[in-house]
Amino acid sequence: MNNLFGVSKKQWIILIGTALIVVAFIILNFLDKGADLALQQPFEAKTEKINDAQLPKGLPATLPSEIGSQVLRNYEVYTNDGRLQATREVTTKKEARAALDFYVDFFKTQGYEGQFDEAMSSLGNQKVARMLKGNDLLMIVVRPYQDKQNKIEISLTQIPK
Repeated sequence: MNNLFGVSKKQWIILIGTALIVVAFIILNFLDKGADLALQQPFEAKTEKINDAQLPKGLPATLPSEIGSQVLRNYEVYTNDGRLQATREVTTKKEARAALDFYVDFFKTQGYEGQFDEAMSSLGNQKVARMLKGNDLLMIVVRPYQDKQNKIEISLTQIPK
């Protein structure tokens, strides 16, 4: 009875030992991932409206605005994973591409890199620029508004390092 199915006793011990190691590895690996899943929190975001006279956090204090422009939206969104989205939307009497270029040029002086986004601008009646500075993503979107005006939405997303 030393050979069961043509396998020696020594080979059976090695085979069973290897199987136990593989099973233990799988169980430990699964339990470790399960612990990670239990620690994850559901995504949450908190929106705070900002007084129109203030700029949302992260936007430069020297952000230009036209005389007579109106603030349409002004808010900050905080997420439980540490991100901040700061958004300010204002009206402009400038033509859409001129308004976009004006703000792109301004943010370049603030250290941002980026440009007009042809693909995003082809979606609907809008002009879009995407800019980056470190981990910060800046989106500038110009869309038509009422009374021959446009509205400019400037959104900055700051991702913790």
